[in-house]
Amino acid sequence: MTQKSLDPHENPWKRGDVCTRGFEKVGFVLSYTSACLEIRWNRPDSIERVPADEVDDILRVAHADGLSPAGQRTNLESLESLDSYPPAIRKRMGNLRRGTGCSRSVSAGCFRVRRL
Repeated sequence: MTQKSLDPHENPWKRGDVCTRGFEKVGFVLSYTSACLEIRWNRPDSIERVPADEVDDILRVAHADGLSPAGQRTNLESLESLDSYPPAIRKRMGNLRRGTGCSRSVSAGCFRVRRL
């Protein structure tokens, strides 16, 4: 079995592709249009829209359907897992605001949650 080329000119960008900019930061492709490439960078956790004229500065290092470094799921599945995490946090924060969450210190005083 031959591996697919990582060159986006031969294989278009897809949601879940892993990319880097200068090997300084790594992220997942969220979407690609002729106007821009939308990337979710891991550190710092941010989303950037890279204009089409700067897309050549982005290097694809793995395909969406390739295994993630942990080898338990594909890169696309890893991205979808990250995408599902923030709503859980928002739900938890909503519980805290309504007073249904904890109001005492957690983990031996690491942080305190106040009722709003």
